[in-house]
Amino acid sequence: MMMKNKKIALFSPRFFDYPEKICDEIRKQGGQAFFFDERPFTSSLGKILLRLNITFLTTFFIRSYYHNMIKKVKEINPDYIIFLSPESVRREDIIAFKKNVPDAKIIIYMWDSFLNKPYSKNYIDVADAFLTFDKNDAEQYGLEFLPLFYIKEYEQLRCQSHQDYDFCFIGTVHSNRVQAVKTLIARSHHNNFTFFYCPSKLLFILKKIFTHEFSGLKFKDVSFKPLTKDTLMDVIARSRCIIDISHPKQKGLTMRTIESVGAGKKIATTNINIKQYDFYNENLHYIIDSEFSPIPEDFISASVNLNKEIYCKYRIDNWLTTLLLSTKTHN
Repeated sequence: MMMKNKKIALFSPRFFDYPEKICDEIRKQGGQAFFFDERPFTSSLGKILLRLNITFLTTFFIRSYYHNMIKKVKEINPDYIIFLSPESVRREDIIAFKKNVPDAKIIIYMWDSFLNKPYSKNYIDVADAFLTFDKNDAEQYGLEFLPLFYIKEYEQLRCQSHQDYDFCFIGTVHSNRVQAVKTLIARSHHNNFTFFYCPSKLLFILKKIFTHEFSGLKFKDVSFKPLTKDTLMDVIARSRCIIDISHPKQKGLTMRTIESVGAGKKIATTNINIKQYDFYNENLHYIIDSEFSPIPEDFISASVNLNKEIYCKYRIDNWLTTLLLSTKTHN
């Protein structure tokens, strides 16, 4: 195994339990994993300032935080330093990592599109390898394309036969997601499951005041705590079709879409780019139109055989191996 006895420092936002799952996989393959929160702020206000890129309020804290992080990583002396979708580390910090840990390979992986995080392009030429989940960004900037992953537990859901919901939607509120999901569900006469999540009450209030993004959305419609992992898996297992409403600025497939692939579930998505993937099957994957027209009954009821070989390539162990084997491909 290529990770045996390798030390890997992982910098990532605390994005549900995905960083922990990645670290677990590193350890399963014989490596040592060291996790660091990519964001220096744990408060909701600090995270919002980062997301809004208000640099004059955050620069001092970021500089101090990464000064300490560089010291810690230097003591570890890892073989790899991985940044997942960074939004706080500065270009000069990455250069400092290279100077202080010269033998480490620095890998940056984006699960956001450059349209959402344009400043991320500043990292391209200082990384040893730069990969993205967005095929358009990969082609435009000469980067390595690597879709997101699913954890192995999702494969077990393929055997679930007891299905109570025709559709389910579980996701963070943003853009037109709420309107889209409510429209689709209203046009369905079946039993469905919806769960809207917002990571912060303060963010919700600010969005309500300063944008139209959450118009018509009430506090009672939103949970400020994510579903537990067991509940999430149970709902997906009991659903015939997963609804995915992608961010308008995002071309890459969401984590939920790839997880649905791993679970062998049907997917109804607004992301037309799903047609470009090798697992695409018109009997499994339905493109939602701009009017959010009803999803056809025959799509839900059709039976489909899975190509398990294709699906396995999107599993977390294969994703991680591809990430570590990546090379500098940009121009």
